[in-house]
Amino acid sequence: MSLKRRAFLIAVPAALGILLLAHPTDPPPGEAIRSLAGEETRWLIVHVGLLIALPSLGLWIWLALDGVANRTASLARVAIVFFVAFYTAFDALVGIATGVLVRETLSLTDDGTAAQLVEEWWAIPTPVWVFSALGPLSWLVTAGAAAIAHLRAGSGSAVVGGLAVAAPLFAFGHPTVAGPLAMVALVLAAIRLQPHSSDSASEAFPAD
Repeated sequence: MSLKRRAFLIAVPAALGILLLAHPTDPPPGEAIRSLAGEETRWLIVHVGLLIALPSLGLWIWLALDGVANRTASLARVAIVFFVAFYTAFDALVGIATGVLVRETLSLTDDGTAAQLVEEWWAIPTPVWVFSALGPLSWLVTAGAAAIAHLRAGSGSAVVGGLAVAAPLFAFGHPTVAGPLAMVALVLAAIRLQPHSSDSASEAFPAD
């Protein structure tokens, strides 16, 4: 595996892990304004950053599967498309939109109508909840299938375990310490990842 590809596979989860360390704690239901007051800028920086990080994470999975030729790997490759689409939409609709609403509401003086709108949005109304469900679920399928694909291909335990651990941690806990831990698992997987023989090596990240 080329140094360029290895560096990319390490850098993406490392950078995302650092970004997630800055993620403010998710507000409890009905307390978005109170919880994010003074934190709305950091909240927005993190979620705008995720717009770049999530497609990069999808590319990470694609490159990590390079040369792995089995049906589960094919499933994981298809699932990447849904992960990037749904999780990015989830981030934009729930993360960025909530941050903008909180920021604008704090700049207003009204009878509480704007604050009520923020709390109703943070409760994730229909159809936004569809993306809040499909985003994490699509990552769980993507990373879980990639772990099984590497297991069937005979990859090492660090690779299989890293993907298997990252699947539920990032899917259901990215705003908590579980998010950075998931990225640590992917960094370890990237360090131990070995190339599989294939004619489908990426031109952008050629193998040696």
